[in-house]
Amino acid sequence: RLLAERGATVERRELVEALGEDVYEFNYAHLDTIVSRLRRRAKKAGILLPLHAIRGRGFTFAD
Repeated sequence: RLLAERGATVERRELVEALGEDVYEFNYAHLDTIVSRLRRRAKKAGILLPLHAIRGRGFTFAD
């Protein structure tokens, strides 16, 4: 959904569900780790990843 609806905020819960995890047992700090690793790998490959955290809500993928 991040790519399909560029600019829209996708809630953290939705991302956890997309990972196939239980939203009630998932450690949301792990989601931050996943996003951090994704950003680092993209940067290493020379790719600017326009993935932005929206505090208290989720993430958005926008230019």
